[in-house]
Amino acid sequence: MNAMMDTPRRQPKPRRRMIDHNTVLDLWAQGLPGHEIARLVGANRTNTVLMAVRKARLKGDPRAASRLPRKKWTVNIDENLGELLVPHAKARKLSMEALCYRLLADVVEGNLVNAVLDDGVST
Repeated sequence: MNAMMDTPRRQPKPRRRMIDHNTVLDLWAQGLPGHEIARLVGANRTNTVLMAVRKARLKGDPRAASRLPRKKWTVNIDENLGELLVPHAKARKLSMEALCYRLLADVVEGNLVNAVLDDGVST
């Protein structure tokens, strides 16, 4: 029992420095890089800033929008198919690009790919 009393006490862990998440998100929305935000708010690591942004993004905070470029796909439509789509684009006052995007988005988001293709493949 005496041996326990002679053991030195553990040093308390250093307290984590709290950062102001609103400031982090405002600076992120202004386009400052993570390392610069970390320096300005007094964070020890850039990762601290990035984790705060990630958590806010998961909560739907618009200030935490991703800065990564979204992948864009290009699809070439042959002239005959394009001509068939022109009247539909004109009737809706849409560009061909907007019409094609809307068609594709409605089919995919409506989970209609299998029904439209009707080729027996199921996903």
